[in-house]
Amino acid sequence: MARRKARELAFQTLFQAERGEHDLWTVWEDVRVSSTADINEDDEGDVYGDPLDYQSLEFAQSLLRQFADHRTALDTELDESLEGWTFSQMSQTDLTILRLALTELRYMPDIPAQVTIEVAVRIAKRFGGEESGRFVNGVLGRLFEGPQVISTVSDTSSDVSVTTQAVASDVVTADVASPDIASPDVASSNVASEANTLNDDATTATFPTEVL
Repeated sequence: MARRKARELAFQTLFQAERGEHDLWTVWEDVRVSSTADINEDDEGDVYGDPLDYQSLEFAQSLLRQFADHRTALDTELDESLEGWTFSQMSQTDLTILRLALTELRYMPDIPAQVTIEVAVRIAKRFGGEESGRFVNGVLGRLFEGPQVISTVSDTSSDVSVTTQAVASDVVTADVASPDIASPDVASSNVASEANTLNDDATTATFPTEVL
C-alpha cells in the first residue's frame, strides 16, 4: 500500500484547508475524488513506484480524522516543543508536516516511530527543501523523546512488523538523530514494504513551499 503517497495527500489537504481557511473535509473530498480518478491510471512514472489504492485513501482519511479529533492536544504539545519558533513564524509546509507526523506518533501506535519520522523528513525535503528536512527531523527527534502514545486507536488497514535494524538503516540523521526503539509487536507487511523502499522517493518536487 502506498502510504507515503497517502501521507502526501493528507499533507496537501491540510495545507490547502489551513492556508485558504477552507473546511478540512470539503478539501479532502475534492482531493479524494481527484485521487480516485487516478487509481486506475498508469503510475509507471511515479517517483514512489507504488500505485495509489483505496487502502491508501482510507489511511489518509484516518490520519486527517485523528488530527481533527485531537488538534488542540497536538498543537499544544507541538508548540511547547518548539525552541525559538512560533506557529506564525514557521512555514505552512513545515507546520503541516509536523502536525501530521505528531498525529501518527501519538495516535497511530501500530506505525513504527522511525518510519513516521523518516517519511516526514522525506516529504519536508520534497516540498520545502533541505532546510525543511533538517528542521522537521530536529523537532520530531525532540517529540519522540517526549510522552509516548497517549491514545490507542486501531487502524483499519493491515500492517506488518519491521525490525529495528531494517528501519534504522534508513533513518535520516540531521540536527537531532532519531532514537532507537524496540521493534513493534504488531505484524505488518505494509510497513515492512514501506521501510524497504524509503529511499525510492528522494526526488525533490519542483513546486514552491508556499503554494501547492
